[in-house]
Amino acid sequence: MARETAVGDPQDAVEGYCYLARMLMMGNFRVIERRTPGTKPRFTGLIPPPLKGGIGVQSPNQDHIVQPVDARYRYRITGTSGDVYTHLSAWSPPIPDEVGAVPVGLDAEDHLATFNPNIALTPHTLVLGDIANADGTVDFILSVDPPGDSSAWMSMASTTRELMGRVVWDDRNEQTPPRLVIECLDEHEQPETASPEDMAERLAIAGQLSRGQKADYEGWTNDLLTRENDCHFTREWYERIGGSPDDRHFEFGYWRVPEGMALVVEFEEMPTQHWNFQLCNHWMENLANYSTGEATSTRRTQCVMARSYASSSPTKIRAC
Repeated sequence: MARETAVGDPQDAVEGYCYLARMLMMGNFRVIERRTPGTKPRFTGLIPPPLKGGIGVQSPNQDHIVQPVDARYRYRITGTSGDVYTHLSAWSPPIPDEVGAVPVGLDAEDHLATFNPNIALTPHTLVLGDIANADGTVDFILSVDPPGDSSAWMSMASTTRELMGRVVWDDRNEQTPPRLVIECLDEHEQPETASPEDMAERLAIAGQLSRGQKADYEGWTNDLLTRENDCHFTREWYERIGGSPDDRHFEFGYWRVPEGMALVVEFEEMPTQHWNFQLCNHWMENLANYSTGEATSTRRTQCVMARSYASSSPTKIRAC
């Protein structure tokens, strides 16, 4: 963090250390406290931004489903789809074998090429509404191998660790979110506490997840810094950090606005189901007030992002 902000704005450093703390919380939540479902049905929860899901330009009108799974087993997911847009993906990071037995320590950055849990491949995706019944109910199997009957199926890879969902709101006061229940179809042992070997692996993955998150978004920002005050479609970086290009498109720019000047943004409304414009800090954290939806920053250096989801005729938009 000190290296990244050595000659930068002191406020960037302050926000950076807060960001690092949030990433550590995310590593604890997703890895150290990880618990996969048993045969007793349980609800999957929605994680609102920013502290538990707001890493990497997350929009204030988007929540996450983060459900740990074990790819050795089959799961049944039932419930209702709600009337929001919900995109599910099989979060499948490449993690080497026996990572808990390999010392990393101060050389963690050198291992990111082969051990970066943040480079989460999402080989299998699903839009929840596409498999919902006419009454809005859903019932499908999540597994590596297809079910032996006519059940609806979402596939996952042998490396899948989480069922990840993005829930996109148009109006939180008017819409209904998905309500999903998950149960494992295979009996298996579920220890109350992790074994020493399992905890060693969890600590290694949690540490590299936090380091990988910082490195990936830091690299993305530094790439934008080579082309300041211009917008670019950055699909390569987006896919590198595990984005799902089947339903989202990003355009980013890093802008420096001198004192007494204003940044004026004009664009045509995209022909999509959802789109949003975001103002973010150096660490790609959205600067909106998550309680009110109002922007709160007057920082001179910002990262500007426009994101489209995939319906309306073009409309000229002007913001400053």
